[in-house]
Amino acid sequence: TPFHTIVVTSPNESAAQAALEGPLHPSNLPTSSSVKIISTCDPYQTRLGSGGGTLAALSQADASFKADGSVLIIHAGGQSSRCPTQMTLGKAWTDLPVLLDNKTRLTNPTYTLIEALSNLLIPSGSIVVAASDVILHWPSSSDEQKLDLTKVSHDKVVGLAVPAPLTTAQNHGVFSLYAKNKKSHIQAVDTFFQKPSIET
Repeated sequence: TPFHTIVVTSPNESAAQAALEGPLHPSNLPTSSSVKIISTCDPYQTRLGSGGGTLAALSQADASFKADGSVLIIHAGGQSSRCPTQMTLGKAWTDLPVLLDNKTRLTNPTYTLIEALSNLLIPSGSIVVAASDVILHWPSSSDEQKLDLTKVSHDKVVGLAVPAPLTTAQNHGVFSLYAKNKKSHIQAVDTFFQKPSIET
């Protein structure tokens, strides 16, 4: 993995502690034992949103910063009031059955995200921020479409986007760009919107 520190943010202190003692315990993680795991939540018992939560998580990771490593921040999202079995830890830890090497095993969105992002080709010293409410499939190293982010300048921000119809886009953050082709590629964004109306 390119990450020396993984920070997972939870909705509150009790969820952060429960995650650390359960799914984030080193014996349960799909990562090397040398990776530092930090389980935290927004400070002052208030919700800061993704931007504030990222800054708070960065301050937590600052003490373990290494110039030759990178940091992964995963926002585990809120509690799941519609799914009673996930109310304590939140939906980031929902059990998902997956087929691997012809065997079924249980995983969860956070483990899946850690595994996918650990295969990124990123510059050393990068900070990767992700939300656990997505199932991300990153092209494998043998895939000719794999993006090499090591060539991106250190003073740039890279966002991952997928094509979506306007009815879906209106409920999400949206990058507006002219798509040159349908393959994975890196290009500049014209502008971006947060939950825009279809007319926008």
